[in-house]
Amino acid sequence: MTTRLPYKPLPTPTSIRLLEIEPGVKTDSINCKFRIVDLKDEPEYEALSYVWGTCRRTCSVLCDGTELLVTPNLAAALRRFRRHLAPTDPSALPGLGLRSGIRKKIRNLIQGVPTEPDWCDIARLSDENDSECHKFCGLLWADAICINQDDDIERAQQVGIMRFIYSQAKSVFIWLGNCEDNRLLTEAFSLLHAALNEYEKELLQWLQEKHEHAAQFNPSTEELTVEKNQRRGLPPLDAPEWRSLQWFFSNPWFSRVWILQEIALARSATVFLGDYEIVDLYRLGYVSDWFTRKEYNFEPGQLCKSGALDYLFDKSFHINVTGKRFELLRLLQGTRELGASLPEDRVYGLLGISSDINLESTTFNIVPDYSKSYPQIYRETTRLIVSCITDLDVLGEVVTPIRRVGTGWPTWVPDWTKDPTFLRFTMFSTQNFNACAGMPRQIDENTDMSILRLKGVGVDTITHCTPQFDSPLHSVPSLWGWTSKRLGPCTNLYLNGDTLGFAFTITVTGADTGYGLHPADDPDFMAEASNFWKSSLSRDLLNGNRRNESKRSAVSTTRLSAFQRSICCACTNRCFFITSKGYIGIGPSEMKPGDKVVVLLGGRTPFILRPCTPQRIGDEAAPLPQDLHNDGYLLVGDCYVHGMMKGEIMMREKGNEVFFDIR
Repeated sequence: MTTRLPYKPLPTPTSIRLLEIEPGVKTDSINCKFRIVDLKDEPEYEALSYVWGTCRRTCSVLCDGTELLVTPNLAAALRRFRRHLAPTDPSALPGLGLRSGIRKKIRNLIQGVPTEPDWCDIARLSDENDSECHKFCGLLWADAICINQDDDIERAQQVGIMRFIYSQAKSVFIWLGNCEDNRLLTEAFSLLHAALNEYEKELLQWLQEKHEHAAQFNPSTEELTVEKNQRRGLPPLDAPEWRSLQWFFSNPWFSRVWILQEIALARSATVFLGDYEIVDLYRLGYVSDWFTRKEYNFEPGQLCKSGALDYLFDKSFHINVTGKRFELLRLLQGTRELGASLPEDRVYGLLGISSDINLESTTFNIVPDYSKSYPQIYRETTRLIVSCITDLDVLGEVVTPIRRVGTGWPTWVPDWTKDPTFLRFTMFSTQNFNACAGMPRQIDENTDMSILRLKGVGVDTITHCTPQFDSPLHSVPSLWGWTSKRLGPCTNLYLNGDTLGFAFTITVTGADTGYGLHPADDPDFMAEASNFWKSSLSRDLLNGNRRNESKRSAVSTTRLSAFQRSICCACTNRCFFITSKGYIGIGPSEMKPGDKVVVLLGGRTPFILRPCTPQRIGDEAAPLPQDLHNDGYLLVGDCYVHGMMKGEIMMREKGNEVFFDIR
């Protein structure tokens, strides 16, 4: 064994290394050779999609005569796939030379699996001689070993062509790891099979009624009850079998940023879990969506980690089938729940499937560069997004920016490693807010890279704000008393002509029912609002009438109405505020009296800015670190302000816009 490094320089920008794996049985060491190929020559190979797992490289692989250390999960994958290259191991399975079907039945008996399991539409035992199982061509691309991980320049260059590596592979092998507990695995497959049956029944009924394409189908959303669960033939909700499904969907592969690109670009994909192959990757997506919509998200742990998983399958399927891609910002927004070993990869892992970042352009391009710090990468990415698109939705992704002041990290740059704990109005709201009246953003590019110079209108100054809401349903009723003490009774007129009670009701919901309607356009929603005020305040804020009862009813949290859910979505981890002119709104948790409400061109919502010269309001003043310049503004976050969301301010103040230097 030699000690020389096995990595020879790659000769062209489209060259890659492939692993030529030598045959072997389970106990043999892993031996392989590098083969350098050029993607322009359209070589035949498979690409591996997997999780590194622990970063400790403890397993030995002999490559071109040199020992390389790899992670245990990668070593397990290499051993798994080389089985298709080797004669059957007599010690692993009796009956050498038997026909494939007989050998499979013997293996089923050995592992305690029924010869014809009901879940065969979900998974099957992998057999190298079974015509239905995937055959390995012998050449594999795996990033951890085919890229010289100690060479930042090569690593960045190879990441830049990752989309070609996966899109040109004969197939993508998805490795979910080994499984030592066969009973746990088969229980999970049985539950997946049962849910798939329910999904297909609902799909068939929908097709018979709607006569539309199946791609337009979504399962109906239903409240989970014991009776419905029994009718579906699923185990009781407290049955131990559900742990197997939680175990299955908690596999770390389902929560990686990179896999969105890897499976979206794949010509075909095969999922391997121990000795099994998953029949169809996207069936897992259908099942995950079905469980989510039927509210199978009980503790302990969310059953299918619904948000991230549904996003993963939905977007990858859309890209794979239609070829249409998504703006980088939308991808960054949707993958914040997913994980990445390196914070830089939250951006780099999405470049190959973004529609607005042209990887061949010298202007609108992000070139992977691991020598840069990730805050620098995030700053450059944010500036590029602002330059590429006409809205300012990216500024709504900023989380607690004031805490970063003094670190050199501008307040207008989102930290994509932090998952927001509050509703992002421009991403999740079903309302098409238009505070800027459709006017595109205007940016002054001739500024310091740490400053974002945007044009807009200063509207008002915040005079009062509450602490952050942790339990909005219990805080909002008392909030009305706090508001009316400052602005008057519910029958008073608000600035836009609404009654104050109506404006308050709409504000605490963020003007969103969750069903695509404005609250004022949904009579049932407004009736729920009236009932909520009557039960919690002994007063209907929407018409000013008092109830005869003197005692208030406790707020129910067992079965929330749509109105209560909207309050929770809009107000959790946000603050309620009042401005000097009498506007009311909900905004970021870090806001203080003295902060400014501004409407920026391109902004669908107003924003809260903090002057770098603090302004004193009464006895309170917004704190300001001493190391900041005495000019410009800090971005505190986006907000909802009743009476500003439809462009009212911009239509009135058109022509009076000024530039704001946001640091």
